[in-house]
Amino acid sequence: MTDWAAYATSTGTVFVATIGPDGLISGFTTCVIDVLSDHLAATINSVPVMPDQAALFSHGTPFALIDGLVVASSLPLDEVKRHRAASLRATCAATITGGFASSGRTYPSRPADQANMTASISASLFPNLPADWTTPFWCADGAGVWEFRSHTAARIQQVGTDGKAMIVGAQTKLAELLDVVAGATTEDQVLSAIW
Repeated sequence: MTDWAAYATSTGTVFVATIGPDGLISGFTTCVIDVLSDHLAATINSVPVMPDQAALFSHGTPFALIDGLVVASSLPLDEVKRHRAASLRATCAATITGGFASSGRTYPSRPADQANMTASISASLFPNLPADWTTPFWCADGAGVWEFRSHTAARIQQVGTDGKAMIVGAQTKLAELLDVVAGATTEDQVLSAIW
């Protein structure tokens, strides 16, 4: 029999089951990560599985938590690399679309926000703009209050520069971490590539 578990990071739910030699799933249960210790305490030869820790899960089979999934620690290295690379790409995408700071304000950076920013910056570059030209853009002040605030040409260009720097920084970090994953020769080296 093969025991397995999957940890849903978004809900904190752990799905636990046993796969028999016939390939059928039995003993399927779910529990919250906070009560996983109690659940596993009732299973012979098991120990708690916590994020980012290796564990013996039922029947003494080694398992490890890799990017939210409890998987057999004997996974082929290429599979561990694939999981980590996918996780790093998802984290990079979330970082890029998670907003950024510019001169004490917070700006949104979802795809529509990036398109709106590009349009605002383009408009700020037109020749012969009036000296008092402004464009409105959503941002939050230091207290977290979101408003559609006016920005001068210089200000919206600075926001765009800061936003671009955040994106390039995230992409650069991703490239460096993917290089670590690609060049890794052991599972520990792969798992050392942390965002």
